[in-house]
Amino acid sequence: MDKNKLMKQHVERWQSSGKTILQYCNDNNLSYDGFNSWRYKNAPETRILNRKKSFLSVPIEGLGKSDRMDGKLSIDIEPDGTIHIRLGGR
Repeated sequence: MDKNKLMKQHVERWQSSGKTILQYCNDNNLSYDGFNSWRYKNAPETRILNRKKSFLSVPIEGLGKSDRMDGKLSIDIEPDGTIHIRLGGR
């Protein structure tokens, strides 16, 4: 199989895997740097470059301005760009 077809298949599998690029590369014995290099050159729709950097304020339901947030904050970003924010045990 030609390298471009093989790498395109890897990109498609990575996107549907729910894994980070590093996890996918480790699981499939791929070079992280090589995978990203190929992806940036040949699959531009999968890269996020030259986006305007900005701050986004996100209101959190059930947490008032005077409430204190104790505990953990976790942020997960899915391959499709969906962001999940979790507060402590909430």
